[in-house]
Amino acid sequence: MSVKYHPIPSNDPYESEIDFSSPFDYDLEPTNKKFRSIFSYSNPNSHNADVHLTSAQVSFWRRFSYWVIIFAAYLLLFITMPISIWFAFKRVPNYERLVIFRLGLMLKTKGPGFVFFLPWIDRCHSVDMRTKAFNVPPQQILVSDGAAIEIGANIYIRIVNVQKSVACVQDHNHSVRLLVQLTLVKLLAKKTLEEIEQQRSLIAAVVQDECNKTTLCWGVEISRCELSHIKVLVAPSEGKVPLPKCIQPPGYTPSGHQGAFDGLPLAFQQLANVVINKTNKTNENSPKQAPVPETFPTKDTENKYSETTKDAFDVIIFKLQSVLDNDLVQSVNTIFQFHIVGDINKKFLLDLKNGAGSVTFMENTENHNAAEVTMTLDYKDFISLAHGHLKPLEAYKNGCLKVSGNKLAALRIEPVLDRLQSILL
Repeated sequence: MSVKYHPIPSNDPYESEIDFSSPFDYDLEPTNKKFRSIFSYSNPNSHNADVHLTSAQVSFWRRFSYWVIIFAAYLLLFITMPISIWFAFKRVPNYERLVIFRLGLMLKTKGPGFVFFLPWIDRCHSVDMRTKAFNVPPQQILVSDGAAIEIGANIYIRIVNVQKSVACVQDHNHSVRLLVQLTLVKLLAKKTLEEIEQQRSLIAAVVQDECNKTTLCWGVEISRCELSHIKVLVAPSEGKVPLPKCIQPPGYTPSGHQGAFDGLPLAFQQLANVVINKTNKTNENSPKQAPVPETFPTKDTENKYSETTKDAFDVIIFKLQSVLDNDLVQSVNTIFQFHIVGDINKKFLLDLKNGAGSVTFMENTENHNAAEVTMTLDYKDFISLAHGHLKPLEAYKNGCLKVSGNKLAALRIEPVLDRLQSILL
């Protein structure tokens, strides 16, 4: 009995009815060749790359027509001799070079000495190789410590590549002047006034090096840069809260910060402090006014009103009611509640949100739910606000005015006080 053995097949003898092939292509081709972005992530200074002037590659028929025109130009020059010979030579001084464009193609630089050209088809450009000096007009710059300065520069340039100077830029002085202005602003904005005064020569050298990275591509080199005299327009803000370098999120308050504006976001706190400091500085420089009288009315107002303190308050409320109109309601769009304490204990509601505006007296124990802002202040401070001797923001900073509710909406009271002051004067 003979037995024959066969190896067991490793493949499936039945074809699969389900296609398990992937719809994706997992070949070895790099993905950056298959998927390209519409954006360019190259070096942002790539436009400052060196410019290479190479010979143009033209077709046969274009070269043929080019030489035919040149032959015709030489033939015309020969026919019109000796008159045309006087127009075919140009004398180039030692400090100049001549660039010739023939039928749109740039030829090699010519000069110095006598240069021959075809007057019919050539266009000549003379380039002065001597060092030129021009000034950058003084410009106002805000430096990092809050000071405002006015500074310019004196620039000395010279041509180092004649062909690039003609082909890459049209006006050297104007282009270099704009470049130096932008570089100067970018550099000085990061420094303080003290650093600028101490490092003038270093700053000038940095400006020269930064600008030469671009101007050398134009065939122009800045040989020297000198900063002009620094004129200080605004002194550095010593002891003041600096402006934020970025806007903080709404409601953000740093830990440990204390002041009159704790309820406001950081950006508004810093802005309010800057405004208050500027107002205080203006008041210090201006002649001091007579102090606000502690009693009202004074001798001048006695002849005008002849009322008691309570009557004077009623007159101000009456004047306040008379300045309200639809335009003021649309611009302010806020309901204010005032609580006057001191000589007169009064509460009134200033509605600048409904109708044409209204003033309504309230009971001392009553609080209006619709009021967005509640202001509490002394009677004397209220008189000072009404007559313009005291500003709302300054009163809030000094603690004379207490505000509850929407503190940002409280600043909208200023247009109302401006109108009231115009009729009380």
